[in-house]
Amino acid sequence: MPAIQPARLQKQSAELVAQFNDPAEFVRKLYNYLESYADRTHRPGQAGDHPSLIQAYGVRSPVIRQVVKDLTPLAKENPAVSLELCDALWEQPVFEFRQISAYMLGFIKTKSSNSVIDRIKIFINKETDDRLIDELLIYGLANARTNHPHSVYALIDDWFATKDPFFLKIGLRSLIPLSKEGGIKNLPIIYKLIQPFVRNHSLEYFPDLTELIDVLAHQSPQETGHFLSQTLDLTNSPDTALLIRQCIYSFPSDIQTSLRNDLRRFRDQQLGV
Repeated sequence: MPAIQPARLQKQSAELVAQFNDPAEFVRKLYNYLESYADRTHRPGQAGDHPSLIQAYGVRSPVIRQVVKDLTPLAKENPAVSLELCDALWEQPVFEFRQISAYMLGFIKTKSSNSVIDRIKIFINKETDDRLIDELLIYGLANARTNHPHSVYALIDDWFATKDPFFLKIGLRSLIPLSKEGGIKNLPIIYKLIQPFVRNHSLEYFPDLTELIDVLAHQSPQETGHFLSQTLDLTNSPDTALLIRQCIYSFPSDIQTSLRNDLRRFRDQQLGV
């Protein structure tokens, strides 16, 4: 892999970003830019990486980070051109192109979030690389979460309404950054959305649900512990108890004790004691 020289990298990135208003030329130059930093020895799956489902140049993170940094002010000031460039980048079946597209979506500021949400719906499907899904959920929806949270919740509602395990999983994953960023004001909506999953869940999205509960437990332990306790009282399903056992160590010790007492009561009720 070629060594990264900061001055040269900044110059190359500036020359690339100068083509911001010409998506076709930007795409052409981006191929050359990535080619000059491609890792020709790396193989997908090495060093614990998840193998990419599409071509990837395997460039080091500063290579992408510099382009994103230089694109950010332009993307914020020129939403229409930015959306056009996002589309042109996503059309390329190359991981780094789509990664930059996902980052750019999160910078675009418009009066309505529809243009961004519509692209998220198109870009995320069962063929999308899993790492790109995370980029879209975390970074692509960043501005929408801040300025149009109602649109993000509506998107999650749509995913949950499909009843498709793939989109149920996506919906749960999209709630994780919301839980980290939204503060206490988001909690009632999040609890309402996830209560059906807490009561009855599938192994397919159980890891995503536990990660979400772990985040909520660290962000708002008292409220999340109370939510789980209430949900346990409302259900006869062992799924809720299983979830609490899995996540209990994410809570402070006093809430752990309270939840263990709830679990004992639930067990006794199940046994008819």
